This record gives sequence, C-alpha cells and structure tokens, in this order.
Amino acid sequence: MRILDTKNVTVPGYKAWGIHCGIKKTGKKDLAIIYSDREAAIAGVFTKNRVKAASILLDMARVKSGKGQAIIANSGCANACTGKRGIADARATAEIAARELGIKPQAVYVASTGVIGEVLPMQKMETGIISAAIEGKITRSLDGAGLRDILQAAMEGKAASPAAEPLNERQEVI
Repeated sequence: MRILDTKNVTVPGYKAWGIHCGIKKTGKKDLAIIYSDREAAIAGVFTKNRVKAASILLDMARVKSGKGQAIIANSGCANACTGKRGIADARATAEIAARELGIKPQAVYVASTGVIGEVLPMQKMETGIISAAIEGKITRSLDGAGLRDILQAAMEGKAASPAAEPLNERQEVI
C-alpha cells in the first residue's frame, strides 16, 4: 500500500473550482468547473436507465468526439424529467461556460444532480458561471483546494461534507 498526499497534489494544465451560485438554499457550494488549458481526451460512462437527465443526453452525444475541455457540474437541481426545456437549459449552460472560458461549446460537458423534475435556474447558473470563470482564471489550479471545492459543489445532500473532508489528509491507496 502507498500513501497518496492529496493535500499537495497538483495537475499542470488543469484548473478546478467550486462556488455557491444560489441553487442550494443552504448556502453551500453548488457549482463546479473543471477546465483544461487545452482540448483533452475524454470518455464517459452513462446510465443504462431509459430515463436520462438532459445533461446525460447532451454528454452522450458529445463524448463520441473523444475530446473535451471543461466540465460544469451543479448540485441542487438534477434537470431530469424536464423535457425539451431541460435539454435547452443543458445546452445553454454549455454555451455560457464556453463563452466565459473562451472555448467551443462542444468541448463543454454538463453534469447535474439534485431534485428531479425541476428545471435549472438559468439566471443563477449564468451568474454563477460568470463569477466562477472570473475567479478560476485568476486563482485556481487543479490542486487539493480545487479538488475540495469541486467535491463540495458537485455533491448532493448529507454525503457532500464528509466526502470532501478526507482530501485534507493523506490518503491510503490500495
């Protein structure tokens, strides 16, 4: 067994950060961005369930290219069972992120978790993506702090806090 020091990990060329944009009423982080300085190889594993959230449908189509540059994840609203509006909101999320990060919309993947049957609050999403992009361009790299941010922002419910905490310490890898 070897010990992985997750506190001092960095991944050159990648940035990661998470913020609170107002989807969750608790004030906890609810929007995460993972960004690569250049287009990178990407792969995905998706549910076999016949019912798929809008972001899954969008990402299933995009992953066929094998390329990507950013992942935008939100928690608090799953954007599932939302029909054509949900698909339009997932596309709009990718377009907003692409505009703010200066990349192609097809290179942005979207992930959502949370309440099923509710549409994304797009004004909050747009404001959050703009704020996160400004913060991320200036301050973030993919390091221990960035990993904690995205874990906290992308996780839903009671699991969010405990899951992000182990990154404060050294981790055993088997």
